[in-house]
Amino acid sequence: MNRADCGKGCAAGTFNRIIGYVTLIVFFSILISTSCVDGWAADRLPVQHAGLFRMGHLEDGFRKVTDGAGRSLLLAPRGKPIPSAYRNLPTITIPVNRVALESAVYAALLRPLDVLESIVGVGVRMDICYMDDLKKKIAKGEVIKLGCDGPMDYERLKVLSPDVFFAGNWNKKLIHKLDELNIPVAIIDCFEEAHPLGRLEWIKFVAAFYDREDDAQQVFNRAAKKIAAVSARCAAAHTHPRVMAGGVFDGKVHVPSAKSVTANMIAIGGGDYIFQDLDLKGYMGGYGNITLEEFYVRAKHANVYILETSPAYGISSIETLVTRDDMLADIKSVRDGNVWCSMPWYWESIDKTDEIIADLAAIFHPKLFPGHRPRHFFKLPEK
Repeated sequence: MNRADCGKGCAAGTFNRIIGYVTLIVFFSILISTSCVDGWAADRLPVQHAGLFRMGHLEDGFRKVTDGAGRSLLLAPRGKPIPSAYRNLPTITIPVNRVALESAVYAALLRPLDVLESIVGVGVRMDICYMDDLKKKIAKGEVIKLGCDGPMDYERLKVLSPDVFFAGNWNKKLIHKLDELNIPVAIIDCFEEAHPLGRLEWIKFVAAFYDREDDAQQVFNRAAKKIAAVSARCAAAHTHPRVMAGGVFDGKVHVPSAKSVTANMIAIGGGDYIFQDLDLKGYMGGYGNITLEEFYVRAKHANVYILETSPAYGISSIETLVTRDDMLADIKSVRDGNVWCSMPWYWESIDKTDEIIADLAAIFHPKLFPGHRPRHFFKLPEK
């Protein structure tokens, strides 16, 4: 066996171990006991994959959750007196009826619960918002724009008086300001989760505020079942394409870490991620920076290039991609025209994680998924 064949064999072995591990998690984690851990009681809605929030049921319909900023919150059923043991916790009355969102991306966690009508305000840029139901509500004035890529409109937000404001974990000043205005806030940190099922599981967190945990569990179980089926089919493939992700933006090379959602989705979809040995510390679930030289050397022989960006940010063809960085012209996947770009609504599709993974699997193994037309990615045209 020559060195190249040996390298392929080692990569395939590593990949198979990853696939085996992921498949076992999907199938067996549902069987794991959720008994008392660190003082948290067993819950009928266990958190199986997410690592950045916790939740548990208390007596008489009360819930205790820890959000993405590590803040403990009490979810109190409407009209019930708060038990003395929990009066020191920030309290949010449930089920919530009026909700504000820092960003439209979080609406994807509300969509499968059929509670989009509860949104009264959202931070959004209409030109990059692709959720039709939400855009219609904004156009009709049923949902108020609170600003995006700029200061939050706190005056409008105060007038709206939402039951809860769902925000990301990157703006500490926002959290402090909301506390000053006495607006209940819960932090969603789904984009920092390492596993796609962990990101998807944030639907359970949101569901607790609506008293719809059973609906969330059904949504999650259906998605997990589909992902497990895709994983099993891909594991049977004899070969696995070398897949690159990331790119050069603003003069820096950004690539997903080995422990990122992107790397895990590529593995589940039957791809051999070329940066699977890089444990990068960065942002958005493990994106980090490497040198241009390392990016080029590793990516040169990649079979498939996955770009998690969209034409809205200037990437509309292979020609424009190469214009931004001419070194990419020498990469195999670019020469072969096997470059796939995310659809504009990609980041508003957390609830479609199973579909995204199925798309990747079909891109990597088209013969295993005949007739599958990707919904969340498109092949970049030459020009």
